[in-house]
Amino acid sequence: GEWRKNNQYTLTPRATDKARALEVQTKKDIEKAFVDMNMKLDDSNKKLDERIKDLTLWKKKVEKTVIAITDEIDKLDENRTKLKGACKILMMPEAISRECLELRTNRYEPDLVRDEAEQELIKEVAIVGEIRRVFLNTLAKVEEQMLMNKAAKSSIELDWSDKMVSLKLDRKNAILSP
Repeated sequence: GEWRKNNQYTLTPRATDKARALEVQTKKDIEKAFVDMNMKLDDSNKKLDERIKDLTLWKKKVEKTVIAITDEIDKLDENRTKLKGACKILMMPEAISRECLELRTNRYEPDLVRDEAEQELIKEVAIVGEIRRVFLNTLAKVEEQMLMNKAAKSSIELDWSDKMVSLKLDRKNAILSP
């Protein structure tokens, strides 16, 4: 009884039509929300896949760069060692020539002459000294380049590390499902 009478009074055709229309609209809104959500999810997944591809490409490039710069550092180190050895070797002829010149200055007055042999010794000391200076200058440049390369390598390795973390996270995110 009483319940039914109240419902007939409250649930007029106008009210029920309004409720049905609201229900239909709500269902449409929910469907649209799911369609929009799926579109955004697909778009996000595509972007994530592209990012994974990009990161994978950059990871490979960075790895190649690290290998190349490591090789260059190794070659510079080899050249540095050779230059140091060459500088040490040059000390011997320079020392011998200087010793010869020194011994010539200890001669007695009549034998103390500036002859062709002395001129050649002076030239030899100058040439060997100049070669050693060039080697030392080159050695300094090699060592400076090695420092710059090592700093660059460190920076590249940090970048590589960041890319690896990003790639790992993106791959993990790519396999997640809603």
